[in-house]
Amino acid sequence: MNKELHIVKLLLEEELKFLNKYIFYSNMLKKNSIVMNDINEQDINLLNEYYQHSLQANSVIEIRQNLLTRICNSIEDECEHIWETDLIDIDPDRSQTIIYCIKCKKNKI
Repeated sequence: MNKELHIVKLLLEEELKFLNKYIFYSNMLKKNSIVMNDINEQDINLLNEYYQHSLQANSVIEIRQNLLTRICNSIEDECEHIWETDLIDIDPDRSQTIIYCIKCKKNKI
């Protein structure tokens, strides 16, 4: 199995987490700054520059998510699966049996 592909997969997952947080906080800060009357013009300009990049982040997320999906599909297709059966807790009184590959983490249906 291609180790580089796994590394890129992990990097993309981390990048997507970061970009989603960036957009979330950018939107939250933008909403909060509208009601702040004590912000000087220089700070407003800096915040606006920060907000402008969130539009670019949305398109980067779409591109990266597409690439991540293709990488995951490739990893699953190339994997020589080793299936493991396990129980997961659904709540304190119930468990569910799952079957997954210990190499690529794909669930067996």
